[in-house]
Amino acid sequence: TTDGVTIDVTNPAISSVVEGSSTSGSANTYSLSFDGSDDYVDIGDKSEFDILDALTICTWVKPSALQTTNIIDRMPNPSGTNSGSGNVGYAILLRDQVGTGQALQDGAIYTSVGSGSANDYVMSEPNTYSPNQWIHIAAVFKNNNYIKLYINGTLVGQTATSYSFNTDKPLEFGRWNIGNYVGDYFNGIIDEVSIWNIELDSTQIQQYKSYSPTGNESGLVGYWNFNTGSGTTLTDQTSNG
Repeated sequence: TTDGVTIDVTNPAISSVVEGSSTSGSANTYSLSFDGSDDYVDIGDKSEFDILDALTICTWVKPSALQTTNIIDRMPNPSGTNSGSGNVGYAILLRDQVGTGQALQDGAIYTSVGSGSANDYVMSEPNTYSPNQWIHIAAVFKNNNYIKLYINGTLVGQTATSYSFNTDKPLEFGRWNIGNYVGDYFNGIIDEVSIWNIELDSTQIQQYKSYSPTGNESGLVGYWNFNTGSGTTLTDQTSNG
């Protein structure tokens, strides 16, 4: 729609807009709840969310359990049928031992650039996130240069990459949609997703961790605060909405 992203209330079904997100650190009074079964948000293939030089994504999440899932997904897989064209995208993920079979990934947060079959990534230490606790995640993707991962405003890792973004796969929140596979739906709450077409530094990331964007900041190309309280439309608070 012209004023936001319309959610199909039957398929996919967003469970609810829930109160209490102010505990995430934002000034908002609502968040978006995902049931872990079939809830997700499809933002679509929009050029505003391509990586031209650098892209920063910030969000608050409150997982209901340890899980392996995608919070932000625009990761293609050239061998699949639902990945669009191109082979370089990006993702922010949660990990757990059950989903990965790796003890060192239990409770880890992971961000990557590339495809499902070949990518560069940064992964936090295990037990970075805990069930029913708010955590702030920020990822920086810089074409043919590096990716960075910040947790609660602190840089926890950086890795070099030679990948440059080139996919037209739609941007989604709350599930793993890659190749021929759709699943691993997020179970928990997401709040305050912001996307910037610039690299935010640590000071800026800490600032927007503590204070919500207004929607007209330079470089801000997408901002969803889930603060409507009801309805089936997510409104982008920037001029792109």
